[in-house]
Amino acid sequence: LFVAKRFLNIGHSAPVNPDQNRDNLVGDAQGLKQGQWFLKEFYNRCEAAGVVVPLGEPMSSPGLPVVDPSAPPSVVSSVEMDDLLAFDGVYWMVEPLSDVQFAKHCGSMAWPLPKTKLEKILHAFVHFVYEQSNKTVVVADIQSNELINGKAQSKEIVFDIMTHTPEMTSGVGDCGDEGIEAFLTQHQCQDLCQDLGLHLLNCEDNDGESDSDRDEEDRPRRNPRRAAKK
Repeated sequence: LFVAKRFLNIGHSAPVNPDQNRDNLVGDAQGLKQGQWFLKEFYNRCEAAGVVVPLGEPMSSPGLPVVDPSAPPSVVSSVEMDDLLAFDGVYWMVEPLSDVQFAKHCGSMAWPLPKTKLEKILHAFVHFVYEQSNKTVVVADIQSNELINGKAQSKEIVFDIMTHTPEMTSGVGDCGDEGIEAFLTQHQCQDLCQDLGLHLLNCEDNDGESDSDRDEEDRPRRNPRRAAKK
């Protein structure tokens, strides 16, 4: 089974027009491909460190079919025929239907202290992506559901992630430097971060003292043009 989705609201009062919907869906598709690449690199790092991670690949790359502009739009598209003629069609993202049962491991601006092994792995993944991207990408709003293969082995499939980037160009929900700084402030490294050779953040040393002060190298790579406007 598959599901088709489009954007109806992106946080603004004005309705989303077909071109805005298309651009944001393309951004989602690009983010999914980027997530697949980061996850593959994370697997490689874990394998080198002898760490087993129960994660599957993100959902397969979605398709972005477009409805013929001359055809009447469907009711669920929320687009009128007169409006549709001014655009190049209504785009939808088509992807495999996921289980309705899912777990949420962090928010769009919140990375609470992980409690389970899976959460510790996912939080280490966020930290890994931040360093692997040269401190320009922070993964947020991580959700997953369980996939059981034919051998009765289960893996968690990560989906619908969002990201924060210095230039705020990664799509809906990208809060830029504010989102990156929130992660750097809240993330507390666990043993896995150390096992993977990541630069430790907000952890406790052997004497129980918190190492929460970060030097300038830990801070996000800022966009000079945006910084000059502040």
